[in-house]
Amino acid sequence: MSKFKIQKNVPIPDGWKGKVRSKAVIAFLQCKVGDSFLIENVNDRERNAISKIAGKRNMKIVTRKEGNYRRIWRTQ
Repeated sequence: MSKFKIQKNVPIPDGWKGKVRSKAVIAFLQCKVGDSFLIENVNDRERNAISKIAGKRNMKIVTRKEGNYRRIWRTQ
């Protein structure tokens, strides 16, 4: 018996389509220029995902550590 079952014609659901989608990324996508948000325990993967998304959309961000949190501003 096979461990996998191949299926045909199964539609891909609308939405994120396999990309990194943490709460930090979702919050960033809702930010306007001048907005910021604070996130606890942001890891490198989330920070890199936000930076990559910002770059692809010609956005600029600034991040600063505030104790155990990281504040992320959208500057452009």
